[in-house]
Amino acid sequence: MPEDYGRQGGDLGPRSSHLVDLSTCVNQYGYPPVVSELLSQPVPATWISHHPWNSADPLLESYAAHLSVGSNDLAPTRGSSSAIWSLAHSELASEVAVPLPAYTEYLRAFPGARIGQASVQYDLGVIDQAMHLGRTVLISNPHNPSGTLIPPADLLEIALQNPDGRLIVDESYCDFVATPSAQISIAGMLADNVATLHSASKFYGIPGARAGVAWSRNRALLEALAPRENWPVSRFDVEIVISALAASAWAVATRARIDRDLRWTTRAASGNLAADPAANFVLIRLPTGFNAERQAREAGFALRPLGEPHGLPRAHARLSVPRPEHRPNVKAFFEQLTAFAPR
Repeated sequence: MPEDYGRQGGDLGPRSSHLVDLSTCVNQYGYPPVVSELLSQPVPATWISHHPWNSADPLLESYAAHLSVGSNDLAPTRGSSSAIWSLAHSELASEVAVPLPAYTEYLRAFPGARIGQASVQYDLGVIDQAMHLGRTVLISNPHNPSGTLIPPADLLEIALQNPDGRLIVDESYCDFVATPSAQISIAGMLADNVATLHSASKFYGIPGARAGVAWSRNRALLEALAPRENWPVSRFDVEIVISALAASAWAVATRARIDRDLRWTTRAASGNLAADPAANFVLIRLPTGFNAERQAREAGFALRPLGEPHGLPRAHARLSVPRPEHRPNVKAFFEQLTAFAPR
């Protein structure tokens, strides 16, 4: 019987428009003003009347500059999700290993591929062992759902010590970390058995624009993640993404705001915090019998319940860090959580 992973972040169902959506890890501050400016302009007729030949070229050039890598080692994707499902339909699918705990998309794409014991964070020894056996290990860094960051040097060392294995790192949350993404990404590092996935949807607040990239020096691995197509990405999506990636001043200011929000949230969560986060969300432990989803809704926001199906040892909840005006909602929730005593 398939595991019940529940609704994914952002999928709140009917009658929830009044809720502050902290169930999704998309930037709570929305997208850069330059995106609004782009969308307010008349759409060139060729974007509609022509096939999007060569639309991937400016996307690759933009990401090459963003990640400080060569564009020849990049391939276009429709976001990290499309790369994950492409991998699931590739010749490498049978050897993929998904360490626990894991992002829901990985578990759905690779049923039966989970490795390791239920935990809150990755066990690097499990990753090392799977790569030693020649498997293709799929992880996220910063890690979803814990928000923790594995130092890229540690991942590079594991990859270099296990040349028969492959390591795919979904870096969708790198841009949230207080240092620039190129400094914490393993893209461009000297390992031929590593690939990374990148999407502007989370940090830049544009999940509706389905355009991203995969990076690898391993052509077979890159093609498994991003098979060649005539028109891999839409011109609409590409223009939105490259305009967002160019908003460097906005990115610096927004990253600082989110870092302040993260610091407030970790203090408010106090002893309920399950891990030390580096991205824009936190994972909290839940006592037996505490209905986090209901309590959050009563406080006026939505969160993401998680548990054993995701590889966690007990019930947890993930929530994006709130903006200052939404902090009272989250504070009320944490007060209920702290005061809860199971009967």
